[in-house]
Amino acid sequence: MINNSLKNLQITISQQNNGLIQINTTVDSLTNLVDGIHVALDTTTDVNNIAFYETQINNLTVAINNLLSQASSMQIGYDSLNQVTINNIATLNSNLTTSGNYQIWEKEMNEIALKIIQGQNLSSTDSTDINTIAQACYKDGGRSVYMARNLSLRKLNKYYTDENCAPPPPVAPREASAAKITGISITPNPANDQLTIKMDDTWSNGNVSITIMDAHGIAVFNKEAQMNGEFSDTIDVASLPSGLYFVHVSNTNQSKIEKIVIKH
Repeated sequence: MINNSLKNLQITISQQNNGLIQINTTVDSLTNLVDGIHVALDTTTDVNNIAFYETQINNLTVAINNLLSQASSMQIGYDSLNQVTINNIATLNSNLTTSGNYQIWEKEMNEIALKIIQGQNLSSTDSTDINTIAQACYKDGGRSVYMARNLSLRKLNKYYTDENCAPPPPVAPREASAAKITGISITPNPANDQLTIKMDDTWSNGNVSITIMDAHGIAVFNKEAQMNGEFSDTIDVASLPSGLYFVHVSNTNQSKIEKIVIKH
């Protein structure tokens, strides 16, 4: 649904721009006519010719001003209508369930697409997200990977295919709204500067290994800790780029992988 809405919005904006371009082309043509009449006016001393040229200039000037006023009114109307559509798409996108790569990455790509449609510059985080998703395998991200590859080629001049794609590590299923499984919680999700991991006493005591991997399975954080009863640890993730990550927590008897999003 969001995909079709984005496509229709882009088509509508393109049609709107074509209409405005036609008006501007007509204005340019009329302006050239006025310039030509001014040249003729400067070279004549005939009173009748002068009166004729001045009348033409006045008429053409009125026509140019009317066209410019029409274009301005059209642009204001288009901007107002388009903003309503953009807000509706943004609302639909914010309500998307994010329980897997398809949904998480699609949500990110939709946000970036809306920024581009509105003429906003891409941030470094946007570029990182595009590259990360573009390098993933199509089977793991579907349309979001296709969108990211197109944007990567158009905006970043980087070309990706499935030949050297990077599949994400295996992920345990979870509810869309929280990164929670039995006996362990990883919050907040999405995370900004810090990530807190808590385990209850259903986990056996002993060494606990905590690893954070990026979307390509590369470890970006690793820590060994000692567990004696309930366990809690806060990890600083402020230096990690925004994007999709996997938290792998394990001890001698259990191992859990959870998907999180870091968003600065």
